[in-house]
Amino acid sequence: FGIECGGMYAFLGGANQKDLAAAVLSLTDPNKLESTDPGLFVHAGILWSPMYGKINPFGLSVINLDFFFALGLGYAYEEIEVLAMDWGTSSAVVDQAFQNHLVPFHLGVGVKIFASRGFSLRIDGRFYLTLDQILDFKDPRAAQANRNLLSKNEYTNRLDCGQTDEAHCVTTLASTFIVSLGGSIWVPKMRAED
Repeated sequence: FGIECGGMYAFLGGANQKDLAAAVLSLTDPNKLESTDPGLFVHAGILWSPMYGKINPFGLSVINLDFFFALGLGYAYEEIEVLAMDWGTSSAVVDQAFQNHLVPFHLGVGVKIFASRGFSLRIDGRFYLTLDQILDFKDPRAAQANRNLLSKNEYTNRLDCGQTDEAHCVTTLASTFIVSLGGSIWVPKMRAED
């Protein structure tokens, strides 16, 4: 068994999406668009290695393999931006920004390949599952109520779910699958003196 923790932060945000947003905004009326940019993500979990094995490729060296399963929880926040069209520069600008706080659950599987006593290559795949609420536009009555709400408040977005009774929302299960490749440096255990 093992315990792990980690974190990521998106420094660039949605900078690379502004050109696409401008193209969409030029076709919409009113000229508003909700954009979601990743922010901070931290997680902690447990690793369970129920099996391990050895490979001797071409008779040159012995490689140790440790298969593991991962399970854990995390915290993430997203920047929910309301983008508007700046007709003077023909570009999308942030008109209003909000933060969405989430609790993602993750599970995964991976392998650590020990090339030596002090270095291993790590490959793993994780499913990140998050419950979130969004404005419901599938149900016709809910969609009309949300459109009426949008006409009253141009900044209405998914963060109004739970904040106002006028917003009709639906709970979704968002999933993300991430495959990562990395290396680890280990401090080898000292050999016992004979």
